[in-house]
Amino acid sequence: MRGNIARAIMAKITDHTEFNLRYTGDVTEIEANTFVRSLEGIIVAVEEVNKEIAKERKIEIRVRAPQRGSFLIHLTVDTQTILETLKLYATLDNLYRVVTTLGTIIAIKKTLAGKKPKKVEHIGDETRITTQTGNVINVDARSYKIFAGNARVNDALEETYSAVEADPSVAGLEIVGEKNEEIVKSTREEFEAIATSSIEEHGRLKTEIMPATINALVIAFEGKYKWQFYHKGHKIAAKISDANFLKRIDAGEQFAKGDSFRVRLKIDKEFEDEVNTFVDKSYEVIEVIKHIPRAQQGKLNL
Repeated sequence: MRGNIARAIMAKITDHTEFNLRYTGDVTEIEANTFVRSLEGIIVAVEEVNKEIAKERKIEIRVRAPQRGSFLIHLTVDTQTILETLKLYATLDNLYRVVTTLGTIIAIKKTLAGKKPKKVEHIGDETRITTQTGNVINVDARSYKIFAGNARVNDALEETYSAVEADPSVAGLEIVGEKNEEIVKSTREEFEAIATSSIEEHGRLKTEIMPATINALVIAFEGKYKWQFYHKGHKIAAKISDANFLKRIDAGEQFAKGDSFRVRLKIDKEFEDEVNTFVDKSYEVIEVIKHIPRAQQGKLNL
Protein backbone atom coordinates (compact mmCIF):
# COMPACT_ATOMS: atom_id res chain seq x y z
CA MET A 1 0.00 0.00 0.00
CA ARG A 2 1.71 3.19 -1.20
CA GLY A 3 0.92 6.78 -0.24
CA ASN A 4 0.63 8.27 3.22
CA ILE A 5 -2.39 6.85 5.06
CA ALA A 6 -2.83 9.90 7.28
CA ARG A 7 -3.02 12.26 4.30
CA ALA A 8 -5.58 9.99 2.63
CA ILE A 9 -7.77 10.07 5.75
CA MET A 10 -7.35 13.82 6.22
CA ALA A 11 -8.47 14.42 2.63
CA LYS A 12 -11.76 12.69 3.47
CA ILE A 13 -12.52 14.54 6.70
CA THR A 14 -11.58 18.18 6.11
CA ASP A 15 -15.13 19.38 5.46
CA HIS A 16 -16.73 17.44 8.32
CA THR A 17 -17.73 18.69 11.77
CA GLU A 18 -19.21 15.39 12.95
CA PHE A 19 -18.05 11.80 12.84
CA ASN A 20 -20.07 8.66 13.45
CA LEU A 21 -19.14 5.15 14.54
CA ARG A 22 -21.25 2.75 12.46
CA TYR A 23 -21.85 -0.96 12.96
CA THR A 24 -22.80 -2.66 9.67
CA GLY A 25 -24.43 -6.01 8.97
CA ASP A 26 -27.54 -7.55 10.52
CA VAL A 27 -27.61 -5.15 13.46
CA THR A 28 -31.30 -4.50 14.04
CA GLU A 29 -30.35 -6.21 17.29
CA ILE A 30 -26.86 -6.41 18.73
CA GLU A 31 -25.44 -8.24 21.72
CA ALA A 32 -25.22 -5.89 24.73
CA ASN A 33 -21.74 -7.21 25.52
CA THR A 34 -20.59 -6.44 21.97
CA PHE A 35 -21.95 -2.91 22.13
CA VAL A 36 -20.51 -2.04 25.56
CA ARG A 37 -17.07 -3.61 25.02
CA SER A 38 -16.57 -2.17 21.54
CA LEU A 39 -17.80 1.30 22.47
CA GLU A 40 -15.70 1.42 25.62
CA GLY A 41 -12.62 0.45 23.63
CA ILE A 42 -13.16 3.25 21.12
CA ILE A 43 -13.68 5.76 23.95
CA VAL A 44 -10.40 4.78 25.62
CA ALA A 45 -8.53 4.84 22.29
CA VAL A 46 -9.84 8.34 21.47
CA GLU A 47 -8.88 9.63 24.92
CA GLU A 48 -5.39 8.13 24.74
CA VAL A 49 -4.72 9.47 21.23
CA ASN A 50 -5.84 12.92 22.36
CA LYS A 51 -3.45 12.80 25.35
CA GLU A 52 -0.60 12.01 22.98
CA ILE A 53 -1.23 14.77 20.44
CA ALA A 54 -2.76 17.58 22.52
CA LYS A 55 -2.35 17.16 26.26
CA GLU A 56 -3.48 20.72 26.88
CA ARG A 57 -6.78 20.18 25.05
CA LYS A 58 -9.12 17.89 26.90
CA ILE A 59 -11.61 15.85 24.95
CA GLU A 60 -14.69 15.17 27.01
CA ILE A 61 -16.81 12.27 25.85
CA ARG A 62 -20.44 11.97 26.89
CA VAL A 63 -22.45 8.85 26.22
CA ARG A 64 -26.21 8.50 26.01
CA ALA A 65 -28.02 5.32 25.05
CA PRO A 66 -28.87 5.32 21.33
CA GLN A 67 -32.44 5.22 20.12
CA ARG A 68 -33.94 1.78 19.75
CA GLY A 69 -32.63 0.10 16.60
CA SER A 70 -29.99 2.76 16.02
CA PHE A 71 -26.37 1.67 15.86
CA LEU A 72 -24.90 4.86 14.44
CA ILE A 73 -22.79 6.42 17.22
CA HIS A 74 -22.04 10.12 16.84
CA LEU A 75 -18.69 11.83 17.39
CA THR A 76 -18.94 15.59 16.99
CA VAL A 77 -17.77 18.99 18.21
CA ASP A 78 -20.29 21.02 20.15
CA THR A 79 -19.56 23.33 23.07
CA GLN A 80 -23.17 24.10 23.92
CA THR A 81 -25.44 21.05 23.79
CA ILE A 82 -25.33 17.31 24.32
CA LEU A 83 -27.69 15.82 21.75
CA GLU A 84 -25.80 12.89 20.26
CA THR A 85 -24.69 9.58 21.66
CA LEU A 86 -20.98 10.43 21.66
CA LYS A 87 -19.66 13.97 21.64
CA LEU A 88 -16.07 15.12 21.50
CA TYR A 89 -15.52 18.58 22.98
CA ALA A 90 -12.41 20.04 21.37
CA THR A 91 -11.36 22.39 18.61
CA LEU A 92 -12.26 21.16 15.13
CA ASP A 93 -8.58 20.95 14.17
CA ASN A 94 -7.89 18.75 17.18
CA LEU A 95 -10.81 16.48 16.30
CA TYR A 96 -9.42 16.10 12.77
CA ARG A 97 -6.05 15.07 14.18
CA VAL A 98 -7.56 12.57 16.61
CA VAL A 99 -9.69 10.90 13.91
CA THR A 100 -6.78 10.85 11.44
CA THR A 101 -4.36 9.37 13.98
CA LEU A 102 -6.86 6.79 15.20
CA GLY A 103 -7.61 5.71 11.63
CA THR A 104 -3.90 5.43 10.85
CA ILE A 105 -3.22 3.27 13.91
CA ILE A 106 -6.11 0.97 12.92
CA ALA A 107 -4.56 0.68 9.44
CA ILE A 108 -1.15 -0.20 10.95
CA LYS A 109 -2.66 -2.89 13.18
CA LYS A 110 -4.68 -4.25 10.25
CA THR A 111 -1.50 -4.53 8.16
CA LEU A 112 0.82 -6.02 10.80
CA ALA A 113 -1.74 -8.36 12.45
CA GLY A 114 0.28 -8.59 15.66
CA LYS A 115 3.63 -9.36 14.01
CA LYS A 116 6.72 -7.21 14.25
CA PRO A 117 7.62 -5.20 11.14
CA LYS A 118 10.48 -6.52 9.08
CA LYS A 119 11.79 -2.98 8.71
CA VAL A 120 10.83 0.49 9.96
CA GLU A 121 12.36 3.52 8.22
CA HIS A 122 11.92 7.08 9.47
CA ILE A 123 12.03 9.58 6.61
CA GLY A 124 11.42 13.13 7.80
CA ASP A 125 7.93 13.28 9.27
CA GLU A 126 6.95 9.97 7.67
CA THR A 127 7.55 6.35 8.65
CA ARG A 128 7.77 3.53 6.13
CA ILE A 129 6.76 0.12 7.50
CA THR A 130 7.73 -3.11 5.73
CA THR A 131 5.88 -6.21 6.89
CA GLN A 132 7.34 -9.71 7.22
CA THR A 133 5.73 -10.57 3.85
CA GLY A 134 7.19 -7.53 2.09
CA ASN A 135 4.14 -5.25 2.02
CA VAL A 136 4.93 -1.57 2.52
CA ILE A 137 2.78 1.17 4.07
CA ASN A 138 3.68 4.82 4.64
CA VAL A 139 2.29 6.61 7.69
CA ASP A 140 2.97 9.80 9.57
CA ALA A 141 5.69 9.47 12.18
CA ARG A 142 3.46 10.64 15.03
CA SER A 143 0.87 7.92 14.44
CA TYR A 144 3.55 5.23 14.30
CA LYS A 145 5.13 6.53 17.52
CA ILE A 146 1.78 6.26 19.32
CA PHE A 147 1.18 2.77 17.86
CA ALA A 148 4.64 1.60 18.95
CA GLY A 149 4.69 3.24 22.36
CA ASN A 150 1.17 3.48 23.77
CA ALA A 151 -0.05 0.11 25.04
CA ARG A 152 -3.40 1.54 26.17
CA VAL A 153 -4.34 2.56 22.62
CA ASN A 154 -3.47 -0.89 21.30
CA ASP A 155 -5.28 -2.67 24.14
CA ALA A 156 -8.40 -0.54 23.65
CA LEU A 157 -8.57 -1.20 19.91
CA GLU A 158 -7.95 -4.90 20.45
CA GLU A 159 -10.84 -4.95 22.94
CA THR A 160 -13.13 -3.20 20.45
CA TYR A 161 -12.32 -5.47 17.54
CA SER A 162 -12.29 -8.70 19.55
CA ALA A 163 -15.79 -7.77 20.73
CA VAL A 164 -17.19 -7.24 17.23
CA GLU A 165 -15.30 -10.28 15.91
CA ALA A 166 -17.11 -12.45 18.48
CA ASP A 167 -20.55 -11.23 17.31
CA PRO A 168 -21.46 -12.71 13.90
CA SER A 169 -24.19 -10.09 13.37
CA VAL A 170 -21.54 -7.36 12.91
CA ALA A 171 -20.14 -7.32 9.37
CA GLY A 172 -18.14 -4.10 9.64
CA LEU A 173 -17.14 -1.22 11.89
CA GLU A 174 -16.70 2.20 10.30
CA ILE A 175 -16.01 5.83 11.09
CA VAL A 176 -18.14 7.91 8.74
CA GLY A 177 -18.94 11.60 8.22
CA GLU A 178 -22.23 13.28 9.06
CA LYS A 179 -23.60 12.30 5.63
CA ASN A 180 -22.41 8.70 6.05
CA GLU A 181 -19.31 9.17 3.89
CA GLU A 182 -16.83 6.41 4.70
CA ILE A 183 -13.61 7.61 6.37
CA VAL A 184 -12.20 4.54 8.13
CA LYS A 185 -13.56 1.09 7.29
CA SER A 186 -12.90 -2.35 8.77
CA THR A 187 -14.64 -5.49 7.56
CA ARG A 188 -15.29 -8.73 9.43
CA GLU A 189 -12.41 -10.35 7.54
CA GLU A 190 -10.09 -7.71 9.03
CA PHE A 191 -11.33 -7.82 12.64
CA GLU A 192 -8.98 -10.64 13.67
CA ALA A 193 -5.88 -8.84 12.38
CA ILE A 194 -6.73 -5.63 14.25
CA ALA A 195 -7.65 -7.55 17.43
CA THR A 196 -4.39 -9.53 17.46
CA SER A 197 -2.07 -8.52 20.28
CA SER A 198 1.65 -8.02 19.92
CA ILE A 199 3.43 -11.32 19.43
CA GLU A 200 7.12 -12.08 19.93
CA GLU A 201 8.35 -15.39 18.57
CA HIS A 202 11.72 -16.96 19.37
CA GLY A 203 11.81 -20.33 17.68
CA ARG A 204 9.65 -22.66 19.77
CA LEU A 205 8.75 -19.95 22.30
CA LYS A 206 6.19 -17.18 21.87
CA THR A 207 4.95 -14.36 24.10
CA GLU A 208 1.61 -12.59 23.71
CA ILE A 209 0.49 -9.48 25.58
CA MET A 210 -3.23 -8.78 25.41
CA PRO A 211 -6.06 -6.93 27.14
CA ALA A 212 -8.13 -9.33 29.23
CA THR A 213 -10.90 -9.48 31.79
CA ILE A 214 -10.19 -12.00 34.54
CA ASN A 215 -12.14 -13.03 37.64
CA ALA A 216 -10.46 -13.71 40.98
CA LEU A 217 -10.71 -17.23 42.40
CA VAL A 218 -7.86 -17.35 44.94
CA ILE A 219 -6.25 -14.15 46.23
CA ALA A 220 -2.58 -14.24 47.26
CA PHE A 221 -1.16 -11.23 49.07
CA GLU A 222 2.30 -12.72 49.59
CA GLY A 223 4.56 -11.91 46.66
CA LYS A 224 5.89 -15.46 46.21
CA TYR A 225 2.40 -16.87 45.58
CA LYS A 226 0.33 -16.59 42.43
CA TRP A 227 -3.27 -15.45 42.26
CA GLN A 228 -5.76 -17.79 40.65
CA PHE A 229 -8.23 -16.41 38.12
CA TYR A 230 -10.74 -17.51 35.54
CA HIS A 231 -9.87 -16.29 32.05
CA LYS A 232 -12.31 -17.10 29.23
CA GLY A 233 -13.73 -19.95 31.30
CA HIS A 234 -10.33 -21.51 32.11
CA LYS A 235 -8.60 -21.49 35.49
CA ILE A 236 -5.14 -19.89 35.41
CA ALA A 237 -2.48 -19.03 37.98
CA ALA A 238 -0.78 -15.68 37.41
CA LYS A 239 1.86 -13.57 39.07
CA ILE A 240 0.96 -9.87 39.39
CA SER A 241 3.95 -7.62 38.63
CA ASP A 242 2.16 -4.26 38.48
CA ALA A 243 3.99 -2.18 41.11
CA ASN A 244 1.17 0.38 41.41
CA PHE A 245 -1.38 -2.37 42.05
CA LEU A 246 0.86 -3.94 44.71
CA LYS A 247 1.00 -0.53 46.45
CA ARG A 248 -2.82 -0.49 46.47
CA ILE A 249 -2.76 -3.85 48.24
CA ASP A 250 -0.31 -2.49 50.84
CA ALA A 251 -2.55 0.56 51.28
CA GLY A 252 -5.45 -1.71 52.30
CA GLU A 253 -7.63 -1.89 49.19
CA GLN A 254 -10.14 -4.72 49.60
CA PHE A 255 -10.42 -7.65 47.19
CA ALA A 256 -12.67 -10.69 47.17
CA LYS A 257 -13.35 -13.90 45.32
CA GLY A 258 -15.42 -13.11 42.22
CA ASP A 259 -13.99 -9.62 41.69
CA SER A 260 -13.22 -8.78 38.05
CA PHE A 261 -10.05 -7.14 36.80
CA ARG A 262 -9.36 -5.54 33.44
CA VAL A 263 -5.69 -6.14 32.85
CA ARG A 264 -2.82 -6.45 30.41
CA LEU A 265 -2.03 -10.14 30.46
CA LYS A 266 1.28 -11.65 29.35
CA ILE A 267 1.13 -15.27 28.19
CA ASP A 268 4.28 -17.30 27.53
CA LYS A 269 3.72 -20.17 25.10
CA GLU A 270 5.79 -23.10 23.89
CA PHE A 271 5.36 -25.11 20.70
CA GLU A 272 4.47 -28.76 21.33
CA ASP A 273 5.04 -31.21 18.48
CA GLU A 274 2.49 -33.71 19.77
CA VAL A 275 -0.42 -31.32 19.21
CA ASN A 276 1.32 -29.17 16.54
CA THR A 277 0.52 -25.86 18.19
CA PHE A 278 1.69 -23.36 20.79
CA VAL A 279 0.51 -24.19 24.31
CA ASP A 280 0.14 -21.69 27.19
CA LYS A 281 2.85 -22.24 29.81
CA SER A 282 2.71 -19.25 32.17
CA TYR A 283 0.70 -16.11 32.85
CA GLU A 284 1.63 -12.71 34.25
CA VAL A 285 -0.54 -9.67 34.96
CA ILE A 286 1.71 -6.79 33.98
CA GLU A 287 -0.86 -4.02 34.51
CA VAL A 288 -4.17 -3.81 36.36
CA ILE A 289 -6.25 -1.25 34.48
CA LYS A 290 -9.47 -1.50 36.48
CA HIS A 291 -10.75 -3.40 39.54
CA ILE A 292 -14.48 -4.14 39.50
CA PRO A 293 -15.76 -5.46 42.86
CA ARG A 294 -18.20 -8.32 42.57
CA ALA A 295 -21.01 -6.21 44.04
CA GLN A 296 -20.72 -3.66 41.20
CA GLN A 297 -20.55 -6.05 38.24
CA GLY A 298 -24.27 -5.94 37.54
CA LYS A 299 -24.19 -2.20 36.91
CA LEU A 300 -23.75 -0.71 33.43
CA ASN A 301 -21.60 2.36 33.90
CA LEU A 302 -20.54 4.24 30.80
